[in-house]
Amino acid sequence: MVMLKGRVENFNKNKSYGFIKDTISGEKYFFYVTDAFPDINEGIIVSFELDSGDRGTIAITIRPVQ
Repeated sequence: MVMLKGRVENFNKNKSYGFIKDTISGEKYFFYVTDAFPDINEGIIVSFELDSGDRGTIAITIRPVQ
């Protein structure tokens, strides 16, 4: 799979989900906190992969970019 890069936006820790905005395409992808690293937070730049979810394409395998 191809790793993409984006910024975490609209992260809701209490509801355990958020969105990542792809830095190249500008598309936003939903993610579950279970697919991310423990310290994920809004504004962090991350790498991620895409997968098919129940309601469309979602971000998975989310890692911080250093």
